[in-house]
Amino acid sequence: MMKKEEIRHIAEISKLHFTDEELDGIVKGFSDTMDLIDTIKEANIHCAPTFHTNKLPNRLRDDEVRPSLDREDATKNAVKTKYGYFEIIKFVD
Repeated sequence: MMKKEEIRHIAEISKLHFTDEELDGIVKGFSDTMDLIDTIKEANIHCAPTFHTNKLPNRLRDDEVRPSLDREDATKNAVKTKYGYFEIIKFVD
């Protein structure tokens, strides 16, 4: 069972903010989920793992080199561009 402080620490790292009441609910929900996972792990399953459930061949098309958009056409509907590329929000320092 995870402790409230452990979940609070994970929430802080994730930049999530919860009240004490919300954390109590999260602790219970997380513990219930982990108990269910432990129960599933104990299940006695007697079957070979499968990669494909049927014998159909792979239906992917062959790769084919084709002309693509030039940079100007690709970025003409962009909200912002910078140096000829899409400008996006910086997520990390």
